Amino acid sequence: MNYGKIRFSRYNTGKRLGIAVCFLLIATSLSAAFNATGGEKATGNQMSYSFAFIEPDFQTIRADDSEYTSLQMPGCMAIGKQAGDPMLPVKSVKLLLPAMTTVTSVTVTGDAVELASIEDPVYPYQNPVPIGFEPEAFRFNTALYASDSLYPSDLHDGYHIGYSHGYAILDITLNPVQYLPSGGRLFYYPELTVTIDLEETGEVNQFFCDSPEDKVWVEKLVYNPEVTDSYTSDMPTFEYPGGLCDPSESYDYAIITTAQNSLDYWETSNSTPYNWESLMAKHEQDDGLQCTLVTIQQINACPAYWNSDPLFNDTQAHIREFCKDAYEDWGTRYIFVGGDDEWIPARHMSYSYESNVDSDIYWSNLDKTFNGDHDTSWGEEGDNGFDLYSELFIGRITCDVPQDVSNWMTKSFYYADATDKDYLENAAFYGGDTTWNCQGDDFIDYSAIKGTSNWLGPNPGAHGQYPSWLGFNYGFETWNNVNTGNEYNLSVKWTAESPNYGWQGGSQSVAIAGLRDAINNDQVTLISAIAHADATMSLDVGMGSWESDYHNTKPFFIHDYGCHCGDMDAADDGVLHSMLFHSDTELAFACVYNTCYGWGSFDDTNSSSALQQKLFWDYFFDVVNNSGSAMDWQLGKAMAYSKDTMAPTINWTYSSAPGSWRGIIQGCLLFGDPAQWVKSMSIPPETPQRPNGPTEGTIHISYTFSTNTTDPEGEQVYYNWSWGDGTFSGWLGPYNSGATVWASHSWTEAENYELRVKAKDIHNAESDWSDPLTIHIVDTAILEIGNISGGLFKVSAVIKNIGDIDATWVNWSITLTGGIILSGRETSKRIVSIPAGKETTVSSSVILGFGKTVITVSAETAGSSDAAERDASVLLFFIKIIDG
Repeated sequence: MNYGKIRFSRYNTGKRLGIAVCFLLIATSLSAAFNATGGEKATGNQMSYSFAFIEPDFQTIRADDSEYTSLQMPGCMAIGKQAGDPMLPVKSVKLLLPAMTTVTSVTVTGDAVELASIEDPVYPYQNPVPIGFEPEAFRFNTALYASDSLYPSDLHDGYHIGYSHGYAILDITLNPVQYLPSGGRLFYYPELTVTIDLEETGEVNQFFCDSPEDKVWVEKLVYNPEVTDSYTSDMPTFEYPGGLCDPSESYDYAIITTAQNSLDYWETSNSTPYNWESLMAKHEQDDGLQCTLVTIQQINACPAYWNSDPLFNDTQAHIREFCKDAYEDWGTRYIFVGGDDEWIPARHMSYSYESNVDSDIYWSNLDKTFNGDHDTSWGEEGDNGFDLYSELFIGRITCDVPQDVSNWMTKSFYYADATDKDYLENAAFYGGDTTWNCQGDDFIDYSAIKGTSNWLGPNPGAHGQYPSWLGFNYGFETWNNVNTGNEYNLSVKWTAESPNYGWQGGSQSVAIAGLRDAINNDQVTLISAIAHADATMSLDVGMGSWESDYHNTKPFFIHDYGCHCGDMDAADDGVLHSMLFHSDTELAFACVYNTCYGWGSFDDTNSSSALQQKLFWDYFFDVVNNSGSAMDWQLGKAMAYSKDTMAPTINWTYSSAPGSWRGIIQGCLLFGDPAQWVKSMSIPPETPQRPNGPTEGTIHISYTFSTNTTDPEGEQVYYNWSWGDGTFSGWLGPYNSGATVWASHSWTEAENYELRVKAKDIHNAESDWSDPLTIHIVDTAILEIGNISGGLFKVSAVIKNIGDIDATWVNWSITLTGGIILSGRETSKRIVSIPAGKETTVSSSVILGFGKTVITVSAETAGSSDAAERDASVLLFFIKIIDG
């Protein structure tokens, strides 16, 4: 790893946090509710945060023919370290560490309050179960429940430090309740204080790029976003040593493919109208992304990516090194893998329930190694090499031949170019028969349709309370409620079980037929679903039926959190081939599928898969807090956001538990273009013209700039100006489409500033930022009145220019007030120039008079003025300055 050594910057503390969820049966899962906290401080090299907890509620529940006590604490999730252990509340927190520091110690302190003793033991945690499997036998750790030792023994479960874009993030799990099982005693902590002792290292993480976009991304992830200010522009950035990427070049988007089957290049034709050059040209033209292509053969042949340790010297490791190289030297942010898994193999990761999970985070999360314990398993529990946070936005297609790519690209381009609202507005939803109390339509109501700050289902909270630190998460209905005139059509909702309000169906055959008819009538564009699946099946439908019975002419996107439908090496691409490649018009232009099991819950929607899909859509629809604007509605960003937010969940199931949260972070993948936009139904205005106005100026002077744009639908537009100094005009308008508009701004510091402007329509569909106009702002001249002296017949004064530029056309005056002044009462003249850092002496006209007077000397030029007074006496023709 490359490091730079520079000075240590002090830091401040602040607030914030986040989290995420796919599809299996989870008996107990997430139940955190992130409460308000109080008390943050930083003293020297120490950070301290206090977190308040509400006293837990007790409920008696019956399971396995026995009664148990369930603890519900708002702000926390309930979990056990392994199946059969007591399920107690915990809280996960992500804290940003100041730049160039490391942690020397973490302490958690609080004062316990003993609660009333309980007669029934705390309910024991039970393992999640994959869909289609029978639940395990009920587990109860007899030895632990007979213990007279506190459980858990500590107030926190340790901490981990990860890096996102070079920013160091500490995550820690707090235990606000301890249990003495043998006596049924419970101890509650109303407040826990986390104290972090820091040590200055002077070392900068190699993936720090000093990018404003990176800073904004990290601020969305952590509780204390203001600490990003300690990551300053004078910190060094790094180049990768050697490699394929020339630092003098810049590529936002890199395609990794193979020379196998001529997948690196083919001539376009009537049957294959598109190739990789088509994709790169489209991104460059439509999105302003600079694109390039490399092959796996080039990557494997590059010695800079080789490692003397065989464990880190396979094809997967070489690709990871290339991704680091591209990120550091080209500034790449999008990686698109085009090639079958047999030629471009994904890294197989493991979690407690299964192994050989195809995972793409090995190529997007670039810090650490994912194998810190140097064994044959990658990314498993207990491996401190796991990197939780993304640097890159990644997607892939498992293509075998050029025809696959061209077919997929035809559909991808069709959606990208679409402007027909009747097509773009069609959301669709499908819920399979889960066989549980919590049904498919319950899951999709939660994970896609409704905005909510709670779990849904027949018994919300049955598997733990909703984590309030997630806040309110948007769904399609929320978007519709706040975007009148720009709503999605939510009429296509089919379930195999007894329908919720607004849904149709009632049996699997009816639900399948209903969705199929909607697809064949081109009424489906964005699908959110949960159902039985495997490598050959999605939404209860096998790949053969998808290819023979579904004939849409307008492609769709599908997010299905069924099991293994994205398992690319299990069935020669299986249903992935059907969705993406079998036709250039039918089925999907992109899929979010699991290469692992999907997970759900018996009685509510509390599961890793449900939360992942929820956060995926929440990224798009919560524009203010997440995506920023519809111009950042890329599929790859939504996937990265959902997993980065899920980081604290990585160990929410421990030891013998199946690790369902880790599994979804590893195995929920985007099969599609990471830079593909999810399109707003309203077409945004064209990107405004580059601002027109002066390119030079001085501080404190207001300058006016103009621009204009047109809206494709002729709607009125608003403009937001970025002045390059960290300030914005805010949305000004509305203005008529095509009208020229003006805005003014002044700057307080001398520097070069890049002005940009963007536009939005009345439905909040935003354009991209315009090309920048650079204005060079310099310091103004600064005038200062120096020594004032008297003498025979006149008063003299020194006028200084202590600024950095010449003072021109300086108007000055010497005025006498009071006394009997016969001549010379006021003298006013102009100096052509006083050079920067110089001074000049001016003198009054002949003065005659008697008595005490006040002499006032003033000087003024554009942007600066000064004045000074001195008491004096005049005796005929002699002027004496009175000291004091």
